[in-house]
Amino acid sequence: MEHYDPKYAIASASTYQGIHQTGSKSGGYTCPHCHRVYDATELKYVKDGYCEYCQTHRKMPVKISEITAGMSCTLQATLTHIGESRVVETRYGPRRIVQAILTDDSGAIELNLWGTQSDGLKVGDQVKLTDAYARSYNEQLQVSVGREGRIAKVS
Repeated sequence: MEHYDPKYAIASASTYQGIHQTGSKSGGYTCPHCHRVYDATELKYVKDGYCEYCQTHRKMPVKISEITAGMSCTLQATLTHIGESRVVETRYGPRRIVQAILTDDSGAIELNLWGTQSDGLKVGDQVKLTDAYARSYNEQLQVSVGREGRIAKVS
């Protein structure tokens, strides 16, 4: 018999703590992070809004070519460009942003570095982003490291 832990329990019949019903007759559910579609019988437990696959694999680095909008991921790449720092108005007030380009052997992607995240980084550095999130802005795919994520130089 499977162990039941309410911390990982299904929230309701239509939403699995962030996993949304697809509306298909088969009762499929789509993970908002990896966009995989699951049959209701495949998806048993969800933690922090991640499906079982994402719980296992979200800490493993992905290639830039595998990143899609809405995805939370870990990636390792080289900084090939770092733009000038500028201040933008956000809903939290003025914030400093630096736009950079990350490249790996599969492609390149724009990286937004907020506040002090760009301090100490230079072109050519290998970096690892953990719990970064991807989004599409002006039809351009970008990644950012939010409050929960981390960016670190790889030695």
